Amino acid sequence: MYISNMVRVCCIPSVRGILAGVLLAAACGGERAGPKLPADFLLTTADSTYWVSSGPNGLRMRSAPIFIARVDGRLSELYTTDVDRSYFDAVFLGQRIFLRDLVRGDSTELMSDTTVAALEQRFRRDHPSERLLDPDEDTAADPSISASATLDILDVHGPYLSFEYHTDVDVKRSGPVVDRHTGRRGVLDLRSRHAVTLTQLFGDSLSTQLVKAATEEWSAASRALATHTESAGRVAAESMRGFAVDATSFSLDALDGKPLVVMAVPGTRRKSTTEPVALTPQEVGVPAWWRDVQATLPVGSDSVRRWTRTASQVTVQITARSTDHEHARLVVRDGNARDWDLGLITAPVQHLLWLDQGTPADNRRALERAFDASATASGSTQVATRTPRSPSLNVAAHSSDAHGARIRTYELRPHDADGRKRPGARVRRNDS
Repeated sequence: MYISNMVRVCCIPSVRGILAGVLLAAACGGERAGPKLPADFLLTTADSTYWVSSGPNGLRMRSAPIFIARVDGRLSELYTTDVDRSYFDAVFLGQRIFLRDLVRGDSTELMSDTTVAALEQRFRRDHPSERLLDPDEDTAADPSISASATLDILDVHGPYLSFEYHTDVDVKRSGPVVDRHTGRRGVLDLRSRHAVTLTQLFGDSLSTQLVKAATEEWSAASRALATHTESAGRVAAESMRGFAVDATSFSLDALDGKPLVVMAVPGTRRKSTTEPVALTPQEVGVPAWWRDVQATLPVGSDSVRRWTRTASQVTVQITARSTDHEHARLVVRDGNARDWDLGLITAPVQHLLWLDQGTPADNRRALERAFDASATASGSTQVATRTPRSPSLNVAAHSSDAHGARIRTYELRPHDADGRKRPGARVRRNDS
């Protein structure tokens, strides 16, 4: 069986549950409900989006394996689709990134693989008698060419999406196409659907400084490896020959609410999967466009991070667990310093979007539909309630279904109409 490594999100663990809905009542003696807590926000974590909102009996929390972003004030979902154009003797698996407006329901392509698509067109031209396979058909046990591409969504800061792009081409027979493995990063503007440069984000002067610092760091590392006499050092130095600093290969990050630029040295090699080399993150000041991003980012140490909404006097706190790095505890504190413990969520937590002000009603209704659709697609629900006399969560029903990813992944065949995306992992079987 041939199983590609296409379904992946960088440094992101698997989904622990497809959908969770949590209703929490106030744990206040024998009272049925405590004072209303004015909280309404979305938390983006490693594999899910959590929606916490106030209700008549306390807080209500739902989660779904979707990635929600706010673009120009509108809520949208980011997702990837798989493009499988394989033949009996050739496997071609590409990917595309889409942005779906939750209100209108329409999707816009942000980026698509071009390397694998070009190889497939060449193969089809050179082998006109070969037939495109259906998804359930097997390929040869040892196809003459296997080409795949992945587009990993790293993070979103305001209107800018950071991604990592990999291509892997393995050829079994001699010919014009040779083995080639590449890796690089980049940043997309979700509004224009185009890649952005360092100059566009930070200006000419700072852009030049960033590239210069990256070049110096990479040169120093190369020189250090060149002096190694051990075999491991020589192999590493040889591998680095396919890498060079590129001003367009970078991603955005944040620390203490301030922006960072991570220059990622792109590489090309003949053998084995190639990862871009992330250099030391560089501080870049706070450009004007970052002001809207700051409200989504936490303050505090890695162990305890907080977001505070001054107007409603609500503080959201995430506490890391020393023995479990895949989960964190979520607590909401109201203006009376009363804590509402919502239990564990997946980690790391990346962003928070406040919904209590400035969110149009149609966006809120669309968000409800998106979470409901996720529940329908998964066919599973987890409901937990906090009883007034017990500090523990009583699970009423749960699903052990662990399929899914932070970004919903679909299989998209050439004959599929728009909007008819079929959920499925990227698996291409062979007849071995």
